[in-house]
Amino acid sequence: MVEVHVTLLPSFPHFAKFAHDPRLTGIRINSAMLTPDDVSRELTILRGVVPSVPCAYDVKGRQLRVAEVLDNPSYLDVRLNHPVTCTSSPTLVLLKAGGDAGMAVLSEDGTRLTFTANPKFSVKVGESVCVKDPGLVVGGPLFTHAEVEKVARVRGSGLVHEWYLSYVEEAEDVEAFRGLVGDEDQVYLKIESQRGLAFARYVWTPKKFPRTRLVAACGDLFVEVDQPHQTLEGIQSILRADPTAVMGSRMMLSVMRSPTAYLCNQVELAVEDDPALAAVLPLLRGSCEPAVPDLADFAHLAWMYDHGMRAALLCDEICLHPEHLEMAVGAVSAWAADYAPR
Repeated sequence: MVEVHVTLLPSFPHFAKFAHDPRLTGIRINSAMLTPDDVSRELTILRGVVPSVPCAYDVKGRQLRVAEVLDNPSYLDVRLNHPVTCTSSPTLVLLKAGGDAGMAVLSEDGTRLTFTANPKFSVKVGESVCVKDPGLVVGGPLFTHAEVEKVARVRGSGLVHEWYLSYVEEAEDVEAFRGLVGDEDQVYLKIESQRGLAFARYVWTPKKFPRTRLVAACGDLFVEVDQPHQTLEGIQSILRADPTAVMGSRMMLSVMRSPTAYLCNQVELAVEDDPALAAVLPLLRGSCEPAVPDLADFAHLAWMYDHGMRAALLCDEICLHPEHLEMAVGAVSAWAADYAPR
């Protein structure tokens, strides 16, 4: 059979339902957009639910994220959570998992990106950033002070004993993370870049770090590789390195075929000029009718299964809406029951 993992926050109205769903193997808690105090509130809710599905907390390492959106009326202007150096400026920056982009100038010792033209959609604190510069170097400590504080609160709660570590690229990343969470817990190592693929092939494979599994985090890997189709070769190499690896994201997306997500982004952008439009957002978000998955989604699952995939992680966006998540979990479970035993 195939493991099914999902991404949820305890504060989601539908969390309790899926926290006891026998079709699920694990729940990933992604706090990228949350402060340490927000994490504490999520843990309080989690304690009251007592999920039967194991929960894992996702920790952000060197992944570039928006730490601050500056007040620049002309162009998008942000500060990053890590300083970077590039070989060119302006440089191409991808946003929204590749769904948006812009050219940006680097300043303030590599912590500030000022865009020369505005991207299509609004950008918020906590969102990921992909700088497409071949000479990109991410500096500073692996974990920000806020990230260390969030990990301490999760660990102190005693509620979570599994972890995801984002953007793993070298053995030192794993060793530093073990220094925060200890040696006994299960850790999912997310492979999301070209350097991460090299780590999986040449470092993780011979060393076989104990109590770890690899994750093909295709949401970011898709935009980090030189060309999108190279993600397929990356998936194959991860599965060769670790037959228990989890395949994450960019699957079953056709259940969200409704244009509502696009319209929500457009309205959020327009709200900056006309705050009255904010009243429309709850109506749009409530109209996310799920769609029957496309054949391509089932073919995608079959291709990964035939190359060794035995665990899948549904993407964050599907999991935001209970209707989409129910459709996706049901479809993957039904496909696995019919196809996987072959």
